[in-house]
Amino acid sequence: MKYLRRITGGALTAAVALAAGTACEPGSITEARDQLKRGGLRTLELTVVVTQDSVVIADFLPEGVDTVIGGISGVPIDRQTFIVPAVASFLVPVEFGGNAIDFGDFEDAIRDATINVAQARLVLTNDSAQQVVLSNVIVGVVELNPDGSVPLDGGGAPVYDTTATGVPRSVAVADPGSTVLTVPGNGTDTVDLDAALVVDGLVDLVLDGRRAAVVITGSGSGGGFPVTFLVGTMDLVVLLDLTLPGAGVELSSNTVQDGAELDAADAEQVAERVTKATFTATVVNGTPFAVDIDLAFLDGDLGDADLFALPGAVVIPRITLSGASVDAAGRVTDPATTTVTIELSGTQLQPLLREQFTSRSRISLRASAGSGGRAVVRPGDIVRLDARVAITIQAGENQ
Repeated sequence: MKYLRRITGGALTAAVALAAGTACEPGSITEARDQLKRGGLRTLELTVVVTQDSVVIADFLPEGVDTVIGGISGVPIDRQTFIVPAVASFLVPVEFGGNAIDFGDFEDAIRDATINVAQARLVLTNDSAQQVVLSNVIVGVVELNPDGSVPLDGGGAPVYDTTATGVPRSVAVADPGSTVLTVPGNGTDTVDLDAALVVDGLVDLVLDGRRAAVVITGSGSGGGFPVTFLVGTMDLVVLLDLTLPGAGVELSSNTVQDGAELDAADAEQVAERVTKATFTATVVNGTPFAVDIDLAFLDGDLGDADLFALPGAVVIPRITLSGASVDAAGRVTDPATTTVTIELSGTQLQPLLREQFTSRSRISLRASAGSGGRAVVRPGDIVRLDARVAITIQAGENQ
């Protein structure tokens, strides 16, 4: 979604460039201002193409992530290694730190959404010549105690994180067609499972800054292992099959951008010459999200301040992009086309004429209509954008 913010900011900056007269190729913006004052009074209408571009869904994911499973884009979580000790009943916590999970621009959306599909792969390695059988194996997620220990109930079982309806976030694990896990001597056992219930809880906890672990419990064969331990690895992949809350998911962030670098007096004079700036964008949205964009900007580097609450901030009328048509599973069937027009006065453009300005974007994502809140992101989902700015300038002087 940063892409949409960059395009909007780029459009405004292009308007500034035109307003300052860069089409005349002056030696300085001040000279451009002076050129606008030469000759008889006249109206100039200038248009610049800001972008004619396409962006695929991969641009919103962390760099280098190109996982696709079943036609759905996925984001892997860093692999974790663990040890299953040689005891009759084992409890193994596998902690996932914040650095293990990176969803790029989708982080806020995933934090507030429900993950419908996630895959886990467990690989257990046995260096002994003897076969090992594990029974009653359960994988679940817990929020760790402040000291890093696993919370336990009165019977010594993990206290799992739960869903909003009180369902424990845990799943039973066994080999296909069996009730146990069998690890052959001098070999490995690999099991894949649908782990959405567990991973959804894990992601929520970690992205909220809380310590979380996936806990593996079970029993070894014959009341004890014939080996000292098993070595295991855990790979998790979050597939971007999400259910968004009805109110949508809101993302807010600030960006400091370079302006036209005018001092206050020159900025005011140039702004007086701009009678109207019209930003027009035609967006072909091939993603399963409808998008509302609120944008505000103000002169200077204002850090993370909420510009919408500050006096003097210029607030752009809300931009609404229709979501693509989707099937009942939330997969795009036909893109939606939206044309957006925003008109700004020279006074509203004035903050952009200074050395720097801060823009704050508030983006709300909603699932496309007809999906029941479900949105499935596929690698071919794409946004096409044609954006341009038209400027009307009063040039010259009264004769």
